[in-house]
Amino acid sequence: MDFFDKQNMKIPIQLLTNCIFTIGYLGSFCLFLNCHGTSSSSNQNREGFIKADTVALLQTMLEDKELDSLLSFAFEGRPLKIIRNEVIREHYSLTYDNKPVVFTDIDSTSDELLMWDKPRFFAHVDRIRRLEPNQAEVTMSWRGIGLLCRYKFVKDPTGVWRITERNTGKF
Repeated sequence: MDFFDKQNMKIPIQLLTNCIFTIGYLGSFCLFLNCHGTSSSSNQNREGFIKADTVALLQTMLEDKELDSLLSFAFEGRPLKIIRNEVIREHYSLTYDNKPVVFTDIDSTSDELLMWDKPRFFAHVDRIRRLEPNQAEVTMSWRGIGLLCRYKFVKDPTGVWRITERNTGKF
């Protein structure tokens, strides 16, 4: 019997195809569970931060005087809008310059955000991640002015997030 005989290979090829389909389906299902969280608490994001930590990290960043000095020249007096995405899925009670932050579903790749003569005040939270149990990193961008900011934080013994490092750049 020839190993490559088509008649004899029908069952192994069909079995292999079914196995690949099953593995692909299970992998997609696990990815779905991972992306949407399997935690019983809807109060946590993918990095395991509770909502209060997420709010505290973002608010601490938005209150930073160094960040304000970079944003105020282009957006003085305008309300900040944060774009919902895979990192920011819900509304958080945040303020910038004593005004409530607005959360929007606008497409962050829109050309509307790239009008250099009239920059739009939209922020995009690119990442919030835990570095260690009491350390975190937040990356935000403002496409309207081409600003990228990465902040690192440490949670002090009283439970307050403190900025330990700031990195800003143009893109």
